[in-house]
Amino acid sequence: MQHIFHLGRETNLCLAELQTFYPDAQDLGGFALVENADPKIISRLGGIIKISEVLKSLPATMPINFSDLIGSEIVKLAPKSGKFKYGLSIYPAKTGLLKQLLKSAKNALREEGKSSRYLNQDWENLSSIQSANCTELNMIFTDEKTYLTHTIATQDIAGYSDRDYDRPNRDDLSGMLPPKLAQMMINLANPQSGTIIYDPFCGSGTILQEAKLMGFDCKGSDLSEKAIKDSTNNLNWFKNKFHPKGKCLNLEVKDATQLTAKDYGDQPLAIVAETYLGPPQKSVPTEEEASSTLKRLEPLYLNFLKTPIPARTTVVLAVPFFNLRPNQIFLENFIEKANELGYSVQASVTPLTYARRNQVVGRMIVRLKKN
Repeated sequence: MQHIFHLGRETNLCLAELQTFYPDAQDLGGFALVENADPKIISRLGGIIKISEVLKSLPATMPINFSDLIGSEIVKLAPKSGKFKYGLSIYPAKTGLLKQLLKSAKNALREEGKSSRYLNQDWENLSSIQSANCTELNMIFTDEKTYLTHTIATQDIAGYSDRDYDRPNRDDLSGMLPPKLAQMMINLANPQSGTIIYDPFCGSGTILQEAKLMGFDCKGSDLSEKAIKDSTNNLNWFKNKFHPKGKCLNLEVKDATQLTAKDYGDQPLAIVAETYLGPPQKSVPTEEEASSTLKRLEPLYLNFLKTPIPARTTVVLAVPFFNLRPNQIFLENFIEKANELGYSVQASVTPLTYARRNQVVGRMIVRLKKN
């Protein structure tokens, strides 16, 4: 069975996360094709919007009667009784074709005596919430193939929202790492059973929270006493609501650039952290101002990498970049400097970025391994 994984907005980052589980996942440009995937894995993947199983895989150049194809497949999925809620999404979006196929599906169901309603509004593709609440077919057009798929798993948007907005301590000024990005960063570290997740810039505790949800033991520290208090409150809330039998974490006030071998310990370790991203930006900086800010911040990250991190430890860091138009401004030669400190880059695509379209300061996700 073939499955198509529908990637989130930052497709390179989402694909890199997926390939830690399925190294042979084939990049289809916004989608990835995987042989024999487990749909339940969507609860573990922050970068996957939905998973669909391939019903038909046809050459892109082959003439196809899409109306008949959709009609025959939607009838197979309809229940024996009751009103059938369904929808259709087409990638890339084709409003005229979508309208035509929805009507074709409706007619085919009517001919079979099926009461039905499609959820597409204004002839647009379904939202994630709509996909989760109906039977959905997808038409995916690529350069080589046309795929007809059936959505079988969708991202738990409500769950991410609960773990983000319901937490007692959220700090808008210091930045808020989205739980799904925290999940993606942990997955990029590819921790194995028995690995401890250590976040030395723990902030409000999002990475530790998501690591606990995945079943990993964790430890955290931060230079800020306020951050430690926020993390403690948030993790106690998380434990009571989501993980009542889990162990409480002891968090410590520590400077990440002064960590010692004793702090790291001798158990298998993966370091996953969002570093300090710099002061809040009151206005959009010039390219020169952005470069100057990054130059002032860079010693923090390099000094942390100079600490006695154990050999073979994977380190996944979120560091800032400036999402300016028309140019994005990154830490200059940061990867080369990390190489000089004894780290190898663990990514085929660099940089991996995460930023909303109009967000001035985005996150560059760096995946390193201590030699």
